[in-house]
Formats: sequence, structure tokens, C-alpha cells
Amino acid sequence: MSDGPIGRVLVVDDDEDVRKLLFAALSDAGYEVSTAADGAEAIEAVRHRRPDLILLDLMMPRVSGWGFTEQYAREPGPHAPIIVITAVSGQVLRLPEQGVARVVSKPFSVDALLRHVERALERA
Repeated sequence: MSDGPIGRVLVVDDDEDVRKLLFAALSDAGYEVSTAADGAEAIEAVRHRRPDLILLDLMMPRVSGWGFTEQYAREPGPHAPIIVITAVSGQVLRLPEQGVARVVSKPFSVDALLRHVERALERA
């Protein structure tokens, strides 16, 4: 068993309950977790401490998930894979070119999401 976290995950969602749920689940699973309430906070977070993986909502105030992916792509690398967690279905098709590894639909199973996180980090 490792003494430290098994990876750094940034959770970006404007819903505080979702952030708290994912923070608790990922922390319990051994990840170091940070959170942001929108894309603007997320850009500042990645500049401060690079995550190994980003969990990203699309529909957020100020800077949306789409805006975040565009800004993040312009940041100096390396870039973490992104798992989009969204209730939006039709418009996510343009995201894979912007570093999106997977799209998970809301509502989601926490256990299934943890498996997606583990797989994405193994590939990164």
C-alpha cells in the first residue's frame, strides 16, 4: 500500500453537493483532490498545482466547461486527461479534440466514476 495519494484529481462543478460528494469519494479512494466551482477557478487551480486528471462539468456560470477546455489547451503542458461529467448530451461530440478522455452522463454511479478515473490515470 502506498503512503501518499495515488493521483491528483481536480473536480470542476458549480454544484457544491456534487463537489462534496466527489471530494469525499475520491479522497476515500486515496486520491489528492482539489475543487473549483467554475472554469475560471479551474484555470487558476491548474496553474497553481497540476492535476493528474480533471473531472469537468460543462454547464457552469462565468467560464463553462467548454470555455475551460479551450483555455486549458492554451496553457503550457503537460495536460491532464479530462473526464466530462454532464447532463448535456448532444454537444459533447466536439470535445475529444480538446483533451477529453471520456464523457460520463449525469446522474452517475460513484463506483463507476471511480473506475473511469482509475482507467484514465492508468492510460495517462
